[in-house]
Amino acid sequence: MASPRRIVLVLDYSPDYLGGAQTAFASQVALLAQNDHVVLAVTPPSTTFAEHCRAVGAEHLAVPARFTIPGLQLPFIRNTRRLRRRLTALFDTWRPDAVHVHSEFGLGVAAVQAAKTAGVPVVHTVHTVFWQAPGSAGRPLAAVIRAAHRLNTGLRNPPRPHGGRPADDALRGMTTAVARLADVVVSPSAHQGDVLRSHGVAEVHVIPNSVADIGSGELPAQPPLRLLWAARCEPEKRLLEFLDAVAIAQRSLAPGRLEVEVAGEGGLLATARRRGVPGTTFLGRVPHERMGELLRRNHLLAVTSYGFDNQPMTIVEAIGAGRGVLVCDPRLREGLSRAGFLCDADPEPMAAAIVRLAEQPDTVRSLCLAASSETEFSPAAFLRRLDDAYDAARRKVHENS
Repeated sequence: MASPRRIVLVLDYSPDYLGGAQTAFASQVALLAQNDHVVLAVTPPSTTFAEHCRAVGAEHLAVPARFTIPGLQLPFIRNTRRLRRRLTALFDTWRPDAVHVHSEFGLGVAAVQAAKTAGVPVVHTVHTVFWQAPGSAGRPLAAVIRAAHRLNTGLRNPPRPHGGRPADDALRGMTTAVARLADVVVSPSAHQGDVLRSHGVAEVHVIPNSVADIGSGELPAQPPLRLLWAARCEPEKRLLEFLDAVAIAQRSLAPGRLEVEVAGEGGLLATARRRGVPGTTFLGRVPHERMGELLRRNHLLAVTSYGFDNQPMTIVEAIGAGRGVLVCDPRLREGLSRAGFLCDADPEPMAAAIVRLAEQPDTVRSLCLAASSETEFSPAAFLRRLDDAYDAARRKVHENS
């Protein structure tokens, strides 16, 4: 960045929950603080995250939650007059150059409204607009979602068609309603940025995520081909479809030609273990600081979601570690023009792609070599683009004052 800034970063989600938004948030805290900016992170309570802030030289403010919503693991922090007053007083005293929110619930909306009162520019990173509600996602669930979000944030989210099921549209409307409050919106991917603009979000900056140096290393010998799958074990990440593909591939390959590690926890983990797919090791939840180690002992990362992800942080980490990516969603383009190996999302064509990679070590090496030279996710590029976004938000505030 051009000059040191004072930045408040805000997150509704529990920093302890396994998710890309949490990883991106923690990475931004570290990158800003370690590049001479003064950073205050405002989150639900987390001893681990407070320690992370101290380690990187950032301040941390914990805002207690009334409870955590079961299943979602989302702390319920309501946007109240008392919370807005507290945050307004904090901003008046702390005098930030920008308030940067990373979520669209009560704490984030309270921070946006308090920043507006204090005359502070607001930037909002949207981590996903591609929500997928459970079940049939019909109108009754959509009504519940809109009512719950209004109770949590105080914002109205009237029914609007966004091209999906009613409950999915309600979730998408929830996100865009909050995004429209910001002076500048950040989208980590171009395809999500296009969707946000189509939903009335005026100023969107595409800024791919970044991580501090994760460390690369020599590729393991091949065979076997070593694949890492690392995500929440939930339906939208399509772990079971990936395991079906691995099982098909194993039947086509000689013994010892393919090994797979699965890192993550969630509702499908027990089902996945029961599949008994040969050559597959389940690691459970892995601390973020071990991601570099996991990536380095594998050849490729497998990202098997389709139509859900904005920009998985695991892709950013894989590229940083010099590892290529097997990817199913053609919209996930950032950093993958040369380091990505695109395959169809169904198990059989996915299996064919895995077999090809297992039988063509030169292709695997080429993917990893491309990853090692990729600069899309570099900290320098991230900070330069973020600097432009903060400047744009400041100009907008001055124009409207």
